Amino acid sequence: MDLSLLTGPLVGAIIGYFTNYLAVKMLFRPRNEVRIGGWTVPMTPGVIPKGKSRLARAIGKAVSENLLTKEDLSGYLLNEETTNAVTDKAVDFLNKEIKEDIIEIAGTGEEDYEGKKTKVINRISAYFCEEIGKLPVKDQVTRVLVEAAQEKIRELAAEGGMTAMIAMMLPEEKIIELAGPMGWKTEKFINDNAYDYIHPLLHSKASQLEQERAMDLLNDFDLEDRKIRDFISSAYTGFVSDNIGKVIDKIDIAGMVESKINDMSVEELETMVLSVMKKELNMIVRLGALIGFVIGIVNVFI
Repeated sequence: MDLSLLTGPLVGAIIGYFTNYLAVKMLFRPRNEVRIGGWTVPMTPGVIPKGKSRLARAIGKAVSENLLTKEDLSGYLLNEETTNAVTDKAVDFLNKEIKEDIIEIAGTGEEDYEGKKTKVINRISAYFCEEIGKLPVKDQVTRVLVEAAQEKIRELAAEGGMTAMIAMMLPEEKIIELAGPMGWKTEKFINDNAYDYIHPLLHSKASQLEQERAMDLLNDFDLEDRKIRDFISSAYTGFVSDNIGKVIDKIDIAGMVESKINDMSVEELETMVLSVMKKELNMIVRLGALIGFVIGIVNVFI
């Protein structure tokens, strides 16, 4: 066999291989513009570094218009699996102690929670004391005492005798004069001691409440677990259906994707592309060798 016949196909295969290899490499390299004096070397930087902004814009548009549409998001968020997962999570949350729920929502620790709880109880206690201080306790106590005394005088008068005569000798002004200090002392006692009564009471009630489950409180309203699950599921699907369009418009998916790609370095972009397309790009290089080999064989018989 004449080995010279293989020279053409082998040369063609080598040329095809390195041509495609070079073409693939030129997608990413050189990464920066090459200049000789005031002249820019053609094809520098590489295809992707040079067109990075256009690529980012095109990918962002493709994702927002074709890959992540309102219908796609709605289909994912409203399918049975996602809806059940959200409902289960909400029910699990309601089945925890209220204290755990608050700590989870606030994203705080046990010590921080206790400190904030104390501040809230202090403020509520002070508010109640302030409102109690505005009540006309003195006037109300005085009025009640006067009315009670007058009622008693009338009862004694109806019985007759010496006691009735003494009772009738007490005029209303005297009764008010006697009852007034009692009203004032009652008001002063309440104002001076209200906080000491209210604060520990609120602290005790808060400690009891935080150990209860939100689900138990709902069950107290004759709401069965099944009804609660149905309500959560309905509320979730309704919220997503009503707001998915607004969310998509506000998120600007195309802009986010474009910005993310523009923020990536060329090295990161190359790594990302090769992680997905390395096998295919290598296939293109090998295909170049195959095509060059076939063309070399054809030339032999022409």
